[in-house]
Amino acid sequence: MKQFKLSSKRKSSGQVVVLLIIVLALLGGAWWWLNSNKENSAKEGRDFANEAIQKIAVQHDGNFFISRLSPQMRMAFAGLDCTAGVYERDCEARSAGSPGRRSGQD
Repeated sequence: MKQFKLSSKRKSSGQVVVLLIIVLALLGGAWWWLNSNKENSAKEGRDFANEAIQKIAVQHDGNFFISRLSPQMRMAFAGLDCTAGVYERDCEARSAGSPGRRSGQD
C-alpha cells in the first residue's frame, strides 16, 4: 500500500513540473514578444522622427506634417497657420466659404 502512495506522489509531482515548465515557456514567449515589439516600435519612432526632421527642417516641406494629421486636425491646424502661406488653399477656402469648411465640401 505504501508503494502505491509513493508512486502516486511521484506521478503528481511530475505533472506539476511539466505544468511549471509549460507556464514558464509561455511567460518567456510573452516576454520575448513584448520586448521585440517594444524595440520595433522604438525603431519605427526614431525612423519617423529622422524623416520628419529631414522633410520639415531641411527640405522645408510643410505638407509632410499636415499629410499625417487626421481631417479634423488638418482643419484646426490650417486655421492656425493661414498667415504662414503654406496652406493657402485652406485659408482661401475659409475666407471664401463658411468658417470651418473648405470650398467644394458638402
